[in-house]
Amino acid sequence: MQQNRNVLLSSHIEKWLDLIAKRKVKETNFKNYHRVVKNKIIPLLGHFKLNEIKPAHIEHFIAKLLDEGLSERYIEYIFAVLYGSMEKAVDWELINKNPLDKVKVPRGRRRKYVTWTREEVNKFLNVAKFVTAPVYHAIFTTALYTGMRRGELLGLKWEGVDFDAGT
Repeated sequence: MQQNRNVLLSSHIEKWLDLIAKRKVKETNFKNYHRVVKNKIIPLLGHFKLNEIKPAHIEHFIAKLLDEGLSERYIEYIFAVLYGSMEKAVDWELINKNPLDKVKVPRGRRRKYVTWTREEVNKFLNVAKFVTAPVYHAIFTTALYTGMRRGELLGLKWEGVDFDAGT
């Protein structure tokens, strides 16, 4: 790897995407990495030379992302992408240390879910039975009694139902 210490972050991270990330992660993850790099990292940090990036720059970057209203979990994801590219810059001897090592990224908080009581579930299903089409009542009942997610429900097919086995 070229020992040029004047490499811009934008140039380095695009090279990292092409040489490392593309081969390391699945295609869908790679598309997400690419989107984060193009839409978040390069516009705010791409103009910096790798050896000029300091922890304070990253703190300002995170503050701007928070000001945009991005969730802490998404910012943590963006940070992870940037961190991986900077670790490779260290490996490639473009920089001596990763400036992100000294930055505390906000940790995404898990959402607190409110669950219905059995009485609330039954009340909802009774209303749904009369207010919605029968197919919706069936979907709501299946979702509530199995815990299936939306994608799993939408993927169901009649040939997958076995009434005799109860599955």
